[in-house]
Amino acid sequence: MKELLSELNVNVSSLVRSGVVLLLGAPVVLATGGLLAEATRQAKADSREDARQVVIDYYQGAAAEACVKYLVSKSDSKMERDAKTALDEVFEGDVNHAGVCKWVFS
Repeated sequence: MKELLSELNVNVSSLVRSGVVLLLGAPVVLATGGLLAEATRQAKADSREDARQVVIDYYQGAAAEACVKYLVSKSDSKMERDAKTALDEVFEGDVNHAGVCKWVFS
C-alpha cells in the first residue's frame, strides 16, 4: 500500500508540475505566436508590389522602344512619325511626345 501511495504521490507531483509549466508557459507561447503571425503578415504586405508601380512599369516598358526611335530620329521624318504613332497607341490617345519620353527615361 505504501508503494502505491508513493507512486500516486509521484504521479500527482508530476501532474501538478506539468500544470504549472503549462499555465506559465502558455502566455509566452501565445504571445510569441502572435508576434510571429504579425511579422509574417507585415513581410507579405511589404513584398507585394504596389499596384500603382506595376502600371507605371508597364507603360514605361511599353513606350521605351518608341521613345528611343523618337529621340534619335530627325524632325519630320518617317521614323519620327512612326514613333509618335506608337506612343499614341501605347497611351491610347494624343500625348506630349517629348514629355512622355522624358518621363519614360526618368
